[in-house]
Amino acid sequence: MNKNQTNRKIEDFYIDGMNGVKQNLIDAGCTEGQIKEFIDCLEADETCQSSQRVILKQREEILKDIHEKQRCLDCLDYLAYNMTKVAGH
Repeated sequence: MNKNQTNRKIEDFYIDGMNGVKQNLIDAGCTEGQIKEFIDCLEADETCQSSQRVILKQREEILKDIHEKQRCLDCLDYLAYNMTKVAGH
């Protein structure tokens, strides 16, 4: 893809869906600062690599939170299992 085609794709992205992109970032739990950073990166980097790093960083944070919540569930499941075992005896 040449530079003109890349520029056109970025322009289409802005015209067709920037409000949708902002809403998607909000729905993904991004802060206003992260959204601004994403848009600034998108405007400054025609390849979108910098803006992709912003969303990948948010994804990593969400995944870290999921793993922590899973650990909490595992602890509660273990406790519930042991309580059932004790009550059964």
